[in-house]
Amino acid sequence: SLKLAVPEPAMRVEKSAKPFHELVDTSKSDSSPILCEMSGLKDEVVKSILQNSTDDGDNDVKTIDLYRKMGSLNAKKLDIVAAPTLHKFAAEGLLPLDLQRWYKLEQPEKSFGLCETNYPSRPVEKWTAVKSTVRRGKNKNATEVVKYERKFDAKESSDFYQKLMNRPPAFEASVDKANGKLIIRMNPLVAGHQAAAHLVRGRGLGEDYVSAVDVSYSLSELSRMGEPKTKEFHVPNSDAFEETIVEGMELPLYSRQAKALTRMRDIEAGRVVFNEEERSEHTLNGIGWGLLGKA
Repeated sequence: SLKLAVPEPAMRVEKSAKPFHELVDTSKSDSSPILCEMSGLKDEVVKSILQNSTDDGDNDVKTIDLYRKMGSLNAKKLDIVAAPTLHKFAAEGLLPLDLQRWYKLEQPEKSFGLCETNYPSRPVEKWTAVKSTVRRGKNKNATEVVKYERKFDAKESSDFYQKLMNRPPAFEASVDKANGKLIIRMNPLVAGHQAAAHLVRGRGLGEDYVSAVDVSYSLSELSRMGEPKTKEFHVPNSDAFEETIVEGMELPLYSRQAKALTRMRDIEAGRVVFNEEERSEHTLNGIGWGLLGKA
């Protein structure tokens, strides 16, 4: 009888011994635990992946550029070599965390949103008055016009750009040449700091308030993210409010105006509570995974 032998796949993903969330250390801004490792890469595959690598060091572990000059070329190689296996592994629920589940992050010593390493401050803008003369009307009378132009210090702008380029990445892909492994690391703190920064920067908030902001992260496949789930949006009216009586008006307010005035006063007094939420999104190019940060 004829027997068909199906060889074991050469490349396989190694299952982590500990849940990913337990490996995240919020005390270190560059905490990038290993998300997954794929072993069994042949020498030809390793050479192909590292063909466009700019890392010329002698280390066995080479970082793959996925976001800069060679990012698009390297992402295409990962898409061919690694993406199918990693997606199959994730679909079987073998990643060290659940896809599309939110994991809460503990506040670090430097509260989320205030870290200059992950979210450097923009240069201070300066406004300069620029005077010019324009002629208008039939008689072409000269009129002096003053316009204000926004400028930034060139040195501060250059330093800001360098800080942006040197921020820790949300994802990092590397190849261990000696052992034929592809290593994927993920840093949830990057997403957490960038999401929280939009809530806490430049608003004069105290440290107690800033440290009370809830920050969490989630990993998802880009194909499953789609549109965010939001409740149906309702514009509230003032029907439930009492009417405010305003003395000394020649004509009294209509009932709906008096109720709206009561509601506006409640808002100004801080008696109307609502939640603010900010998110940041980061993509692992070539694999199609997305890291979301929520604050």
